[in-house]
Amino acid sequence: MKFLQRSSYLAARKFIDDNARPFDVKLAEMHFDEGSPCAVLRELQKFQNDDGGFGGGIELDFTLPLSSPMATSVGLRYLVNIDKEEQARRMVRSAISYLERAFVPERNGWYAVPSSVNDYPHAPWWHYDEEEGQTVIDRSWGNPTAELIGYLYRYWDMVTTLHVEHLLNDAVAYFNEREDYASEHEVYCFIRLYHLVPESIAANLEGAITRAVTQLVNTDREAWEHHYVPTPLRFVHDPDGSHFGIADDLIDENLDFIVDTLERYGKVEPTWSWGQYEDDWKVVRRLWTGVLTLDALLTLDRFDRS
Repeated sequence: MKFLQRSSYLAARKFIDDNARPFDVKLAEMHFDEGSPCAVLRELQKFQNDDGGFGGGIELDFTLPLSSPMATSVGLRYLVNIDKEEQARRMVRSAISYLERAFVPERNGWYAVPSSVNDYPHAPWWHYDEEEGQTVIDRSWGNPTAELIGYLYRYWDMVTTLHVEHLLNDAVAYFNEREDYASEHEVYCFIRLYHLVPESIAANLEGAITRAVTQLVNTDREAWEHHYVPTPLRFVHDPDGSHFGIADDLIDENLDFIVDTLERYGKVEPTWSWGQYEDDWKVVRRLWTGVLTLDALLTLDRFDRS
């Protein structure tokens, strides 16, 4: 079992301070330096539009400034951890209002992004196909719909037009009826839903999530370094929560890998690229490295490896 050396932690923090988005810098300060949640919220609010939705590159692989359900799921993912702050509650309420207006009844959920995503630099998997009427991401209904339903459930008192219980029941039934799970990102969304609902409801998802994780988790350490693959720790967030069938020794190996990466490079770089908009990708790659490096530090902290 490996632990991150103090010098490597400081090197990673310096990279974040020098290269990451101001939002990620404030997030690091809040978690590690007793920084203020209000400072995080001030930076996060810069990504929230007047209509309540989020945009502006909060999801770094598309730069659409307009609101989208996908970007809003990312914004709420941060807000849920600091929602005791009054400003956070106001931001959540605005985001919920946006989601109610953006809901697509015939889909019983949301499309990830509007067609205007094509007007701005983006990764190819976020390209909106006019003939198909969606992106390739939207072929998996639960991404981001399952996660968004989780936020509607958590903030039920803010919902005015959608029937949260029906949506939740539909999501659970959809996932339990699956036999093959082709998209790890859809599974991540259902895991976030799992953590947002009471244990009695989460129990109805755990078996299906475990089946999905068993199918999708990549156990090849070399692949973790060189390819964009679903590593064990993409599925397991809480050391004390469900591991969805992933063995403890595999989680330990993944943690050792993170320690080794930070010890060797002082940062964690993306294992993917856009293959287009090369000048924009150079900037986004650096920002992604800030996000991934911070996520690595937070993961090691949660698992007492730093």
